[in-house]
Amino acid sequence: MDYVREHVYSLKSMLDVCLTQDPGFSSLEDLALANGNGQLCAHLLGRNVKDVELIRQISRSLIWFTYRRNWPSPIGGSGGPTTDIGWGCMIRCGQMLFAQTLLALHLGKDWQLLLHQQNVEALDIYKRILRLFQDKRTALYSIHQIAHMGISEGKQIGEWLGPNTMSQVLKKLVVFDNWSQVVVHVALNNVLISSDVRIVAAQKTSNKLNNSQDDSMQEDNFDQMEEEENNNNWKRPLLLMIPLRLGLDSINSCYSTAIFECFKLPQFVGILGGRPRHAVYFYGTVGDRV
Repeated sequence: MDYVREHVYSLKSMLDVCLTQDPGFSSLEDLALANGNGQLCAHLLGRNVKDVELIRQISRSLIWFTYRRNWPSPIGGSGGPTTDIGWGCMIRCGQMLFAQTLLALHLGKDWQLLLHQQNVEALDIYKRILRLFQDKRTALYSIHQIAHMGISEGKQIGEWLGPNTMSQVLKKLVVFDNWSQVVVHVALNNVLISSDVRIVAAQKTSNKLNNSQDDSMQEDNFDQMEEEENNNNWKRPLLLMIPLRLGLDSINSCYSTAIFECFKLPQFVGILGGRPRHAVYFYGTVGDRV
């Protein structure tokens, strides 16, 4: 297939850009997949999965981003970093979460590459999504754009981004995405105000709003958005991100039930977490583990 030929690279070229030896999603044999009754108990991105092979299929269909090196254009110009090892892990996790968001939006939450690669139209959409995350300055959701936008959040290029910062950066980048027209709403101070969510989702795409990267909305813009919300029109797809700290060194067990329930929601696209040099993207639960 043309698609396969386009993406066949020599082993040397792959080693030049990829530093990880992580087996990715290929090995699930070591997981205790069954519960105490011997039944499979798994939830992946809002789907109740009862078949081990389906777990593998869903996992292999996720778009996977990892550390890279030797990209052609250094971030920030000559002398800037050409690798994200040690500082880019949360960016890569954020890219995976948002890529899954775009897949669900444009192709449906149940779409899988290996099962639907004969659909030429869907495959073109899939490749268009991939191009948005290429490691080059012109790609909207590239590590280059994310690192540059992180400066507005007080992070220097090459500095690790936390989950909250990653959320704020995505919120600023999506205003330039005229194709998806998705809006990102980040809940502040552990508080989610439902009316704010409806107002943001009801806003029309406009140059006046899209040209602004300031978190603080102008009063006239907000009034316009509130008026549109009162017209009871939900016009745009919305990604809701809720930054939370659920413990000091580890997650407090009192939050476990609520966290596991999130993975059952059909709209769920994952959780970002971790620490510097070890960020993680959680997309499912198996038994009592994520």
